[in-house]
Amino acid sequence: EDASDALSRVAEEMPVDDETRRPDAILIDPMFPEGKNKAAVKKEAVLLRMLVGEGARPQEDEALLKAALEAARWRVAVKRPLKAPKILDTPPPQATFKGKSVRVDRYACQDRSIPNSRS
Repeated sequence: EDASDALSRVAEEMPVDDETRRPDAILIDPMFPEGKNKAAVKKEAVLLRMLVGEGARPQEDEALLKAALEAARWRVAVKRPLKAPKILDTPPPQATFKGKSVRVDRYACQDRSIPNSRS
């Protein structure tokens, strides 16, 4: 069972009338594909890459984001390489926060009103 299957199962098993049991937010922090810079990678990261494989699986990323949007109450944040394409065109990210090498795309969960926040 992969992460998107697990999230889908959680969303399906969650009683519709019990929104308080859903997580308010979900952070997706995928393993990025190996970049052009040749900085040394920590031993733990090398082992993890050997176990789960390299990053950049667009179909899995899309399924995981869709499952997260179903499971979360308010929002989903996705960490991405700065120049990587969006995982989904629809819905578009509600906000994007850019750093030097990564960005975080924030998606609002559909059909749910989001409480006031500091964008």
